[in-house]
Amino acid sequence: MFHIGGYDPISPPDGAYRRFLRELKRFERTWSVKADVESPDISSDAMKWTVIASGPDWRVASHYQLIRWDDVIQAQGDEPLWRRLLIGVIVFLDFAFSGPLWGYVRANWHYALVFSFTPLFFLGLLVTLALVVAWRSCRVGLLSGALAERLLRGAACWPLALAALGASFRRLDFLA
Repeated sequence: MFHIGGYDPISPPDGAYRRFLRELKRFERTWSVKADVESPDISSDAMKWTVIASGPDWRVASHYQLIRWDDVIQAQGDEPLWRRLLIGVIVFLDFAFSGPLWGYVRANWHYALVFSFTPLFFLGLLVTLALVVAWRSCRVGLLSGALAERLLRGAACWPLALAALGASFRRLDFLA
């Protein structure tokens, strides 16, 4: 069995093994089975161990391999914040406009709402910031009302412009 974890480093690695053991105990209690686990073999890119579970008339051995990609996560974490935010916005817009988000909405709108909260909150902050800057710029005479209105309309159209790029922004190598 291969386990490719979420987007968080597995450090210290023995923490993941301890969580596995804790949940295995819960599994044993819930299903009235017996389970034995070998000590983990830990390397920089994987953790492996064998679990043997048994019941009255059965026995099964599972080889569990947790894929570690801490190096990828760390490398992307070292990228400048502006680039990570830009890639995040592009990926979210791709997810929304190419269809998967709407599948989430149909299947489980609660999950879709939780998944969308952070990007939509961030987008709301940007729109609020743009409105405040435009309003203050008009108040101090840096922008005329008509120019501020045009800038705000243009800023509101940028997600649609990105969506129109379609397949182009599905490939993130243009940011490299």
